[in-house]
Amino acid sequence: MELRRREYSAALSFRAPFGRIGVLSGLASLILLVASCDFGSSGCERKPDRRLAEFRDSTDAAALVGLSEEDVRARIGQPSSDRFPDWDETFWLRPQGLCMDGWYLALKYENGVVSEAAVIPG
Repeated sequence: MELRRREYSAALSFRAPFGRIGVLSGLASLILLVASCDFGSSGCERKPDRRLAEFRDSTDAAALVGLSEEDVRARIGQPSSDRFPDWDETFWLRPQGLCMDGWYLALKYENGVVSEAAVIPG
């Protein structure tokens, strides 16, 4: 019986150079991390807009430079996010990783024309 108790105890923890870490405490930390994530606003519940599917990276986004604001609206619709104050408009593209953040198409305008476009992580 004592041997089984030691085997069970060894299975629940391991020795590391910085001390003994319990697997259960690690799982508890992971659960708390996941519970603290706001999955509702992350994009997991949203479906990507097909009009934005062509923008996989900043090279693709560069095709928008030179377009007027009206041309942008006609091509990809209304902005869907105001998460990045440094950019004039942002459009949510798709989830990133485990739906904790997403990828965004970000635009800057000068005189009503797109002067900079990038795909950025959220």
